[in-house]
Amino acid sequence: MKKILLITFLFILSNCSTPYQKNSFISGFTGGYKDNQLSHNSFRVVAKGNAFTSLDKVQNIVLMRAAELTVNNNYDVFEIIKSNTRINSSIVSNPGQTITTYTPGQASSSATYGGSISTIKKPTADIIIKMYKYSELNTTKDKLLKDRNYGASLFIGEETKKYLSSSFK
Repeated sequence: MKKILLITFLFILSNCSTPYQKNSFISGFTGGYKDNQLSHNSFRVVAKGNAFTSLDKVQNIVLMRAAELTVNNNYDVFEIIKSNTRINSSIVSNPGQTITTYTPGQASSSATYGGSISTIKKPTADIIIKMYKYSELNTTKDKLLKDRNYGASLFIGEETKKYLSSSFK
């Protein structure tokens, strides 16, 4: 009975893409984000997805977490200093079932049925951000929204949260 419950639980977990959540031991099967503070105004944010999560989604998770960190630490803007994305692949083999038939006085025969090989791909996004107040950049929100670097390497925390929050509902 315990084995059936465990299999059912793992099946349910494996049928969902990674939600917007902090990565923990319990969420290790489904993925999530993790952050580490590097200095008073910089963080490393990593998001790992499960096999049902797109690379786009884990990239949005790190951006959303960066925006939250910016706002929660009383900054206005974050800059992506370094970014990395990758897909970790693993191959899973299911050997199938072999049936051997033996008839006395004759040679035995064997046949293998079923079996498969699957590739599991799990995306990861990793960024390092530095946070600023508008005054540190000698700018305002309106000026930054018109800047050519806005949305490429510079992001306004509140604006990013506003636009990405709907993708996690």
